[in-house]
Amino acid sequence: SSGINAEYGGIISGGASDIKRKAKRWDEKAVDGLKRSRDRYLEELKELNVIRRKEPELNNLTSQINGLETRLKYSKRDRDSSIDQTMSEYNKEAATIEQELGDLVPILENLEKQIDDRAEKINSYQDKLNVVEDKIFKDFCKSNGLDNIRQYEEKQLSKQQEKAKKRLEFANHQSKLQSQLDF
Repeated sequence: SSGINAEYGGIISGGASDIKRKAKRWDEKAVDGLKRSRDRYLEELKELNVIRRKEPELNNLTSQINGLETRLKYSKRDRDSSIDQTMSEYNKEAATIEQELGDLVPILENLEKQIDDRAEKINSYQDKLNVVEDKIFKDFCKSNGLDNIRQYEEKQLSKQQEKAKKRLEFANHQSKLQSQLDF
């Protein structure tokens, strides 16, 4: 039993040389596989080294992020506290103003009543004054065809206002003409 295998078709295989050849082929396959594994592990090692070199920077960034998150949390808390405090102050101020307004309403109503009462008194005095004026100027009004002296005063006032208006128009026109002459 030399390990030779002879077949009817004339194929002879086996023996010591065949085993050596197969062993050599297996050894080459195993070596190639090991080389590929080595290359793959070297690539992974390079990537790990890159990551390891970036690790301090990553730790620094993580630390900065944690610090910023803490600052943000405290800032939000301060903001909320400030808003609550401000709203509380505004609510107190609004309550104070409402109280003051509530206190002023009766005073205002009292003053309005006093004004109405005085207006009634003034109207009453004006009516009495009109009666006295009508008695005093009765003859003057009758001779001028007026019902009362107030009609005369209104006409006179209207005439005075019209004269003042015309004087103002004349003065404006005069200054306009003077300006044109000066140029």
